[in-house]
Amino acid sequence: MHSRMNHWWRRRDEENPCAATARHAHQFLYSGAQSKMRPVISAANLVNLSAERNPPSIYFNDPDRNSPYSMMVKPNLLLEKARDVEMAKEPGWQHGEKAETAEKILSAQISWPNAKYEAYWSASEKRFLLKHNGRENISTSGVQLGSNMMVIQIVKISPSEYGDKFGGVTPKSEVIGSGHGYLLRNQRVVKALWNRASLSEPTTWSLGDGSPAYFAPGQIWFFLTDSEPKFTYVAKSSK
Repeated sequence: MHSRMNHWWRRRDEENPCAATARHAHQFLYSGAQSKMRPVISAANLVNLSAERNPPSIYFNDPDRNSPYSMMVKPNLLLEKARDVEMAKEPGWQHGEKAETAEKILSAQISWPNAKYEAYWSASEKRFLLKHNGRENISTSGVQLGSNMMVIQIVKISPSEYGDKFGGVTPKSEVIGSGHGYLLRNQRVVKALWNRASLSEPTTWSLGDGSPAYFAPGQIWFFLTDSEPKFTYVAKSSK
């Protein structure tokens, strides 16, 4: 996988930032790709819903954002074109109550060499809100991006065979195999284990004792990083 952050939508009428996002395993939307990557996408078991195959009424550049983070997508219009696409029935995770061992936090910092995100809890909105490189992450509709359910997945990231004409190399995230991560929900965080046997299998999540690590319903943000996040915990007397 060549994306470091993606999310599953809850609201289809919102404009959303787009990098390279896989949805339901069978539909694929992305902002663009170099010619070397296109045959790989064409040969994959997915339906290409990229900006290269859709008009500016669906994909457009936000003048207030810097490239390559400026491309936006209107999912309600895009999903209209994908009505007949087969949806994956099981994403791999399960919904249920949060783990009893989850600890209360104020915020989490997720970082990469050239970017940093902070997810901090909003008591009034009852969800984690996002900051990107120190600034509130605001959508074009004026709403700050965030969710009650976020997943920080620790993966191996290495240079891929893809790059640009300026010498930049696209990082590759290894999402096949097993490892650990962190589930953020309801102002709490718990360490969890992830496992994915092959590309054709979904990623499953479990707690240290082997029981399922349950996700909250609704929108889910995923962060793929090779760096451990930094958490600010609530003082024990405040828990």
